[in-house]
Amino acid sequence: MHSLRRAGRALQVELCKMFTQRSTYAGFIIIALVIGLIVYGTWRHGTRMDELGRLGSERFVVAGKALTAPFVMQFVLPSVMEVLMALLVAAVGGGLIAAEVRSGTLRTLLMRPVTRLELLLAKVGAGWVYALFLSLFAGLTAAALGYLVFGEGDLVSIITGRIVIFSHEEALARLGMAYGFAALGRCAIITVAIMLSCLFDNALTAGAVTVASLLCFRILGEIPYFDTWEPYFLTTHLDVYLDPLKAELDWNDVLRHVGGLACYVVGALAVAGVVFWRRDITT
Repeated sequence: MHSLRRAGRALQVELCKMFTQRSTYAGFIIIALVIGLIVYGTWRHGTRMDELGRLGSERFVVAGKALTAPFVMQFVLPSVMEVLMALLVAAVGGGLIAAEVRSGTLRTLLMRPVTRLELLLAKVGAGWVYALFLSLFAGLTAAALGYLVFGEGDLVSIITGRIVIFSHEEALARLGMAYGFAALGRCAIITVAIMLSCLFDNALTAGAVTVASLLCFRILGEIPYFDTWEPYFLTTHLDVYLDPLKAELDWNDVLRHVGGLACYVVGALAVAGVVFWRRDITT
């Protein structure tokens, strides 16, 4: 019980430290700027996209309004979640431990009545809160700008490579699940970054190795020789956000991907815990 209280207080301290730093809000500003530019570009060329004469087939014609708020929310998912937000959470997670070591404040933190494991869990909790808030902010920003510029309507989904049309209500439910699953993936990424932050004393190195690992997984997943390895790649399970945008939602596939993310989180926490517990902190 006392351990939980100490961990809770440590989490509060970490959150206060994180959200009182101006650099924390840089990610939110970048996300808002990128989504704003995407919406502007979509609006600027909206006449051609709204007519959408063809979507993958010469005989398939879409009548009515194709540019809607749900379409914008879907459109920003791959670029923002897969690329931009992965970079942001990797950078933040890579600095949660390494930055404290490099600045010499980690030893001071451990002089408080808190164990190393409790401090590590507080760091991880703060990282998860950041990832969740950033994902929520991206979804709300895309929705707000989408409704402001284009208004409501059905969703013509082409993100999975097939044409699927959802009603407005169903589109919001599916997109809510998509953003939620994407947020879980960002939590897995930031956990891996924190693990690497325990291994390296340089925050930039930890963040860069995290991003490089994601790129390596993504590249290997495109090579046919590694098809048998693909189910074990982190990037394979990060794509769980695509499942709600398919015509039929396969919960078995969703649970398999969520389980894969959980395995990466548990594994990263185990490695980080062992390394952080045994680390000799002399400065």
